[in-house]
Amino acid sequence: DLPEEALIGSQWLTFDWLEHAAAVWVNGHEVGRHANSHRRAAFPVTGYLQAGRNTLVVAVESGLQEVNDMPVAAYGFDRYARMTRRPLLRKAQYQCGWDWNPRMMNVGILGGVRLECADVPVIDTTSVVATVDPTLQKGTVICRVFVRWPDSATAPSGRVRVSIPETDAAAEMELARADDASTVTCHEIRLEVDEPELWWPAGQGDQKLYDVEMSLVAGDAVQTVHAATGFRRVEIDQSPHPDGGRHFIVCVNGRRIFCKGGNWVPPDLMPARVPAERYEAVIAEAVTANFNTLRVWGGG
Repeated sequence: DLPEEALIGSQWLTFDWLEHAAAVWVNGHEVGRHANSHRRAAFPVTGYLQAGRNTLVVAVESGLQEVNDMPVAAYGFDRYARMTRRPLLRKAQYQCGWDWNPRMMNVGILGGVRLECADVPVIDTTSVVATVDPTLQKGTVICRVFVRWPDSATAPSGRVRVSIPETDAAAEMELARADDASTVTCHEIRLEVDEPELWWPAGQGDQKLYDVEMSLVAGDAVQTVHAATGFRRVEIDQSPHPDGGRHFIVCVNGRRIFCKGGNWVPPDLMPARVPAERYEAVIAEAVTANFNTLRVWGGG
């Protein structure tokens, strides 16, 4: 049920997590298809909605029907992978069966669903990467703000501002819509931080995180998102070994770290029913067991 004011500007129907192959209809019109469980799905639905009652239909299935007859042997996977066609499916590969779990293909609308409405540019997603130079005295934060534009060519422009409140680092830039009227544009801002407090592995020091604040101002609208990031320099020492061959030593912030830990596998065959608290508890147990490394393998 939509109020009249929701139809001003542009509208997007956003799904955080669809497993796996999905087709979406709004009021009898197909608005899009999606086949990637690892990525959010955002469908433009401007012009398909009406004030009052609307009908949304989502059809989801495993994706096996579409790939069942597609060749997969050339990928060089094992016989079981060829049988299940898992290399052709953009979903967690362990769902097709692994040495530690049975085959259980997750299917459904597993994440949040929302209707987003705007007549101004808005933040779609963000990416924050922190690096530190070899002297460990100069940090750089690279912020990429992806801006989603409404359909209207008369939508107001605006500016993006990025800051790290704990420091004096701040910068801003004016938004510029692409000439091809792209729905989403990327805007990159770099911040420099002198003598940042470093992030260390467990048992080696504190895990210092800085809050990065990203704001988009367009007309009277202000949208702000936050991200946490840490400054650390990770390198692999492969210098010659005195007994032949080469070393393979992980160095963090110039310090050699003895890595000890284990493989991470999903806590449940149905990941949608795992609350954040369960992840926190399992990782806390790993810390108690003196782990400082978890290997997150691609199949999981």
